[in-house]
Parts: sequence; structure tokens; C-alpha cells
Amino acid sequence: MKDKYVEAGWSSDQIRVKSNFAWSNPRRRGPGDYFLYLGRLSPEKGTADLVETWREVPGPLLVVGEGPEQDRLKATAPPSVEFRGAVPPSEVAGLLARARALVFPSICYEGGPRTIVEAFAAGVPVLASRIGGIPEFVDDGVSGFLLSPGAHEEWASAARRLLDDTEAERLGKGAWDAWRERFSPKRALDQLEDCYLQALSNAGR
Repeated sequence: MKDKYVEAGWSSDQIRVKSNFAWSNPRRRGPGDYFLYLGRLSPEKGTADLVETWREVPGPLLVVGEGPEQDRLKATAPPSVEFRGAVPPSEVAGLLARARALVFPSICYEGGPRTIVEAFAAGVPVLASRIGGIPEFVDDGVSGFLLSPGAHEEWASAARRLLDDTEAERLGKGAWDAWRERFSPKRALDQLEDCYLQALSNAGR
């Protein structure tokens, strides 16, 4: 996002980037039970590609959310895909705590998706599109996998890798470490205070 502002003519020196953070979540125990999609069911989120990909993945996918694509996706999805609909925010932490991975298949630019850092806070790795700001959050091969948007076989292959319990737990630890080191409330507070201190310094105060 900073790069886009700089391209539009803003001075790089006047922009500070502070990432989203997530509060602590119940940490996953074990490799997780299902892959989880959390979000709006609309074309730009890549949900149609995700559902089609799941014909090649021998593991369950839980889809949580609503949107204009909902009926069409339900009509075309393989039996391994379950649609839960919208859930109250209070239930999200429990869903994450049992997930093998969060899937984030957007085909549009994303800035700083909070859902990714919430997954990290639960020790859940993320399969995500290599687009927009997402690569700044997911460390490929460490806290999840970065994949080409819409590339069905690439996504299916990564999901199959995570069906290995050892791999799922390894990446889960990487996800939790990323939250602790980069996306925790303490880290966010430090970043925010640094921004205010820099602004005061620039103003000569």
C-alpha cells in the first residue's frame, strides 16, 4: 500500500507502515481437522477457484461466510466442501483452533488481511494468493504457502502437503511464531508509539 502511495506522488519519508495485529486466540493442538475459508463469497475472493480445486484434495474444506456466489458454489461443490454460512464473531476463534490451515484464495489486491493474523494467533498456517500485500504476511514454507491465484493444481498440491500431520504442525509453529514476533498486540503498540514519537520529532516537539 505504501508503494502505491509513493507511485501516486507521496514522499516515502512521510509514510510509516503499521501492520494489523490480532489478539491472542486459543492455540491449535495437533495438526487440525479441516481446511477453513473465512470471508465473503464473491468473485474477487477466488472462492469459485477454491471450490473447483477441492475436487483434487482428499480432505474436508469448511466454508464460513455468505455472499452473491453462495448458491452457485453450493450447487457445484464436491461432497468434501461444507458450507456453514455466516457465524457470530465469537465463534471464529473456535473454528480457527481446529483448522489444519486457513485458505485465502483472493484474485484481487489485498492490503493487510486481519483474517491471516488471526489464524497465526491460533497457530494455524495459511495457504494464500501471492498478490498485493499478502506476501508481506505469509512467509512461504515457514508460516504457510504462497500460491499463484487461480492455479488449481498448485493449490491442490499445497493442500495435499498439509494433509501430512508433521508438515501441518511445523507450519503451525511457524505461524504462531510470526504472530508472536510481528503481529501481537505488544508489537502493534510498539509500532504505534514509534509513529507518534516520529511525528512529534518531525514537528520539533
